Amino acid sequence: MAGVATGGDGLGGAGWVGGPALVLAPMPGQGSVLYAGPAAGCTLTANTKKGVCCMSASYDDAQILLRCAELFQAMNLGETSGWVHGEDFPDGYAAFVADHPQGSERYGELMRYAGYYETLATLWKHQLFDEDLLFDWMLVPWNRVGVVLLGIRETMDEPRMWENFEALGAAQDRWDGSHS
Repeated sequence: MAGVATGGDGLGGAGWVGGPALVLAPMPGQGSVLYAGPAAGCTLTANTKKGVCCMSASYDDAQILLRCAELFQAMNLGETSGWVHGEDFPDGYAAFVADHPQGSERYGELMRYAGYYETLATLWKHQLFDEDLLFDWMLVPWNRVGVVLLGIRETMDEPRMWENFEALGAAQDRWDGSHS
């Protein structure tokens, strides 16, 4: 690795070290951490609103999100998305299961839709792409479907069901609050 640049970087004065695959980055209040990922062409920046360092979006981040967009299309979720965001989507869990009981076509569509966002959220949780790029690109629909999914989670007695999707929705709410 190259030598450490110091001072004036907004990252606690320790600078950062970059290489083709690894970056040693200072984390405010946490010392330095080793970030393994697409360092070539990436920069680390201080995000003062969140108090943590974040990676600027890279070509590889964009490629992952474009693959996610392809998956959305391959799963034929466009129509389901229109229904979820339309007037006909039920306001709560009881209304949803009254109109769309387990085993119905719409129930299945919502499960596939939630499964897609759980997959996207799991990739986000493991920091496989830049969060700013994701939230700048799309609206995570947890606030629209969360109440129904929480009801299904409780009914199925599966406390981990859609936990990453829920966390991604909360992260989007925080991001929206800091980018308005």
